[in-house]
Amino acid sequence: MRLLTKNESMLLWSADVLNILKGRISMYYSLALFLILVTVLFHELGHLIAMRMSGIWVSELGIGLPFGPSLGMTWKSKVDQKKTFRISIYPLLLGAFVRSEESEMRKSYKTNAFVCGAGIIGNLVYIALSIALIGALLPDDKVITTAFGTITPLRMIVCGLAGALGLVVLAKPITRYLFPPLSLVIFGLVIMAFYKITGQQFVENSGGMIVLGQMAGQYTKNLIDVLFFGMLVSYLLALTNLIPLYPLDGGQTIKYLVDKYTPRASKVFDKTGLYCVITLTVIALLGDVRRLYLLF
Repeated sequence: MRLLTKNESMLLWSADVLNILKGRISMYYSLALFLILVTVLFHELGHLIAMRMSGIWVSELGIGLPFGPSLGMTWKSKVDQKKTFRISIYPLLLGAFVRSEESEMRKSYKTNAFVCGAGIIGNLVYIALSIALIGALLPDDKVITTAFGTITPLRMIVCGLAGALGLVVLAKPITRYLFPPLSLVIFGLVIMAFYKITGQQFVENSGGMIVLGQMAGQYTKNLIDVLFFGMLVSYLLALTNLIPLYPLDGGQTIKYLVDKYTPRASKVFDKTGLYCVITLTVIALLGDVRRLYLLF
């Protein structure tokens, strides 16, 4: 039996530390991926419910990206036997989607705004329910101090449930009359923010899955921390979809108005929005690649 030298012991210790770090990093990214999937599912369920309420038949609710084989169940419509609804699970669990059988979904501005904005309503309902659940998990004598004053667990439960109910009841007026002007305000704030930073700073502070995975490390102490992180992910998804760039939800709502009042600008609006979304996605990926490079 040979005793290890000091250098060999240091190498083994370093390897053990690296393996532990890899395990923790894997756990953080798994948590981020799971919460992204849950929040996206709430988002798509919002679209699905709004479509059904608007008389639009949805043929599939997919969990994951629609590539490769899928597992699921299919139901036939009781009214029209030719129509089916399927819940599917795909291997690439990076999101969710709804598939409509209607070739022309946008019957009117009210229908279009409601269907497109309902996904954001779904994310806000998720946040409200999370607040109520956090209140239920906190001790009764716990008091949280915020900028708006002190909040007790009971008040969190009541406010969370009331907020979720209010969002569902007022979903139509919110999506039709509040979200469109709010999306333009958010777009203006984003443009103003771009003027204050350089391109290099924008890339350095951008990111997607890697950023969320790194952030998840700060929210793994207990279930309440995980719920707070889920609220943050849902908020970011809602905020992103409010930006009036096609094909984001906010952009699809504005597109209806562009098509109706300035049809000549419709193609320009579509292409500009699509190019902007692709550019922002590429920059986010570059930010993730940079972070991976610095990490390893």
